[in-house]
Amino acid sequence: MASTEISSVDETLKTLLYKSISADPTVKALISSPDQITFCSPKEAEKQQGSQLSIFLYNVTLNQSSRNAPTLNTSGQHVLPPLRVDLHYLFTPISKDPKSSHIIITKIMQTLEQTPIIPENNIAITMEQLSTDDLNKLWTIIVSPYKLSLSYKVAGLEIQLATKQTQPALKQKTKSK
Repeated sequence: MASTEISSVDETLKTLLYKSISADPTVKALISSPDQITFCSPKEAEKQQGSQLSIFLYNVTLNQSSRNAPTLNTSGQHVLPPLRVDLHYLFTPISKDPKSSHIIITKIMQTLEQTPIIPENNIAITMEQLSTDDLNKLWTIIVSPYKLSLSYKVAGLEIQLATKQTQPALKQKTKSK
């Protein structure tokens, strides 16, 4: 069963990336602590000391491959399935020089491309290709000059609904004569 919390996906991404970073001495020299991986915007991450990795959740969308069509339970009542969403993250290395940013971003791509499915969360991770116009709009919203960044989609997060709503099944009307 998939996780029901966005924060759980955040922590999974952070753990996955830091494990990979800490195994590479070149990248670990830049990101030496998991505390340098943050979920704030790149603009906020710039205010921190030293190199940072901003993993900024900039959008949540309905998972189109599994619309929430009600299903019938064993009693014939309609039951709403969990809400399935896709999370859209912007990964931005914050460092003093472009070479360091390139090293960090390369490690992000290597790690996420080698781990396209995270079984414990039952989610898939894929790189998104944002157009120049989309990037411009995104960085305008962040209110920061553009920085080298990657966009990844985490697809299929199930969010359990607070209460299971049930309704009697709709009965077909029969025409009376």
